[in-house]
Amino acid sequence: MPDKGDSGVRAPACIHVDLDSVWATAASCGVEMDMDPDPILQTSVGRFISIFAEHRVRATFFITGRDAGRRSNAPLIAALRSAGHEIANHSMAHRPNFTGLPAREIEADIADSTKAVEDAVGERCLGFRAPTYNVNGAVLRRLEGLGYLYDSSILPTFISPLYRAANRLAGGRAFPYGDPRHWAAPLVPYHPDEARVWRRGGMRIAEVPISTMPLPSKPINITPNKVPMIEPAPPAKLVPPMITAAITSNSSPSAMFDEPDMMREDSSTAAKAARKPITAKVVIRVRATRMPDRRAASSLPPTL
Repeated sequence: MPDKGDSGVRAPACIHVDLDSVWATAASCGVEMDMDPDPILQTSVGRFISIFAEHRVRATFFITGRDAGRRSNAPLIAALRSAGHEIANHSMAHRPNFTGLPAREIEADIADSTKAVEDAVGERCLGFRAPTYNVNGAVLRRLEGLGYLYDSSILPTFISPLYRAANRLAGGRAFPYGDPRHWAAPLVPYHPDEARVWRRGGMRIAEVPISTMPLPSKPINITPNKVPMIEPAPPAKLVPPMITAAITSNSSPSAMFDEPDMMREDSSTAAKAARKPITAKVVIRVRATRMPDRRAASSLPPTL
């Protein structure tokens, strides 16, 4: 994740995209589901490349090791790298209670996902984002040992306890969604304390917190897209809209990445709606940065 573009001008922000596929997003809610090729990745990556190229932006895309190793995603990864974007690690299996796993499982997940992402990209992996923003000092220390330059898992917001409460009331499994103490974290990149990762300290690895609105500390979600819901209905759990969109958006196959149709605004035939439309959101993380100069991977100077 760079601080400057090719011209050496300091970048005004770091832009992140979580490439959460159907199975990864479902896993965050305790739901087992899979599609290969994945409709979320196959239809969104090309659009991101086009939008970012138009605005001369280079971003960081976090992908799981499981998705990085899939043959169907190889063209997507190659296209992202060709466009100058960074590919970073989003864990191997997107297990929601990441910091609650035994230490050996955490170490194995980080090691396996690092290898999978590096094999797919063909270069060293420098950044990490924990699933559902669950990170602690032990995770950061392991990342340091593997040579990571930064982590971007701290979510400074009050949303995490509210999400858990809503999940519990909805009858779902109350997976941790960040840590309420992270609300006190700095809003700019910093070097964390191992014992209290939401505080500044002496670790070598840098922490780039997720962007939130300054006063309400609400995560920034943009790019809404309305989609109709059709049968089969998704599981009766607290399923994020993006999963519902992937399952129920249309009755024709999703356009693949290398097909011209996928770049059109509406390339598929809408199915008859069985329920009222919902809103699906693609999350883009934007963070002002003051990090020291690193290898370029995230942004070009703004267009005047």
